[in-house]
Amino acid sequence: MVELILLFFGTMSLQGSAIDWSADHRIHHRHVDTEKDPYNIQRGFWFAHMGWLFIERKPNLSNVKDLLSDKWLAFQHKYYVLIATAINVLVTLVAGFMFGDMFAAIVFIFLLRAFLSHHSTFFINSLAHTWGSKPYSREHSAVNNWIISFLTFGEGYHNYHHTFAGDYRNGVRWYQYDPSKMVIWGLSKFGLASKLKRSNKYAARVRLIKEDRKIMLEEMRLKGISAYKSFEADMHVKYQALLESMQKLQEQRAEYLLLKKAKSENKRLLKAQIKTQRFT
Repeated sequence: MVELILLFFGTMSLQGSAIDWSADHRIHHRHVDTEKDPYNIQRGFWFAHMGWLFIERKPNLSNVKDLLSDKWLAFQHKYYVLIATAINVLVTLVAGFMFGDMFAAIVFIFLLRAFLSHHSTFFINSLAHTWGSKPYSREHSAVNNWIISFLTFGEGYHNYHHTFAGDYRNGVRWYQYDPSKMVIWGLSKFGLASKLKRSNKYAARVRLIKEDRKIMLEEMRLKGISAYKSFEADMHVKYQALLESMQKLQEQRAEYLLLKKAKSENKRLLKAQIKTQRFT
């Protein structure tokens, strides 16, 4: 049911089938900032924003075979134009009859909604690769920006998303606006979403430290600070020691979780034994 609801609104947005959208998104992540990137920001802001839509490209669905095996996704992909047209015409007509103003329904329910929806999505390809900070990685153009996140319901924490693409979250701090992750998390609590992936928090912290170290050394080098070399060597030693400490902490946490799980299992078995003995 959740899949059908999401497909309905996804189709209504007029941004292509879920399969086409996912195929481009996966290529974008694999080849970000290169010629193979479908919305390559290196070709300019407006190309990344919407210019890429006017470039004729050969469809490549080789990276979405897993999605093609889903009957509903395959159905939506096959009949996308027909379904998208029917849904948008139907919703606009219903709104027009409900409010007694068909012209307003066409302007606000169809045209304005499509305009705002499209450009909010386009901002992720353009603004979220242009304007903001890069706390996790400077190896790609994606940035973090809370304003873009507000406009795109969480997608503005794009530097994190590109660095840890497997994570279902974008904003990982408690104060970061990311309603999408809350919806996914909420669905999982009701058994309507499963196998939620989260990046290892230690790996994320290591990335932060690594980028801060890189920025600090780069600033010292550019300013010609005389103690740059000795400072770099000293920092390298401390950085390695920190990595070892964090690795050890991670291993200890994993061991703790295993012990906790074993204790929980033993407690469950003990309760089952007591219950059995009670009725014998």
